[in-house]
Amino acid sequence: YGVQVMVGIMVLGVMIGYLLDLLRVTEAALSVMWLTTFAEIFASFIIFLSHMPFGPSNIFLLFNTTVFQVLAALWATLHVRWVQKEGSGPFLEMLLLSTVSLPAAA
Repeated sequence: YGVQVMVGIMVLGVMIGYLLDLLRVTEAALSVMWLTTFAEIFASFIIFLSHMPFGPSNIFLLFNTTVFQVLAALWATLHVRWVQKEGSGPFLEMLLLSTVSLPAAA
């Protein structure tokens, strides 16, 4: 349910982040990554509320997916702050947004 929405959010976030990273606006690319993460979390809650039955396993799955997305975004923030300043290119930003979006693609 809702896989196209989640993948669409991920692709849009990756494209915008990639363009901002090409322009060397690292802070804006990082902000787009966080906005993409929150948009995916919001979309997963909406999809959960509209299509999934309320059960302990579904609530546990939603909670774990949300926690994983936030932890991946935190990791990406640290990665951008400390590693990307050494000269990594736009490929790294695309990789970071894709990493944050893995639960949505699954």
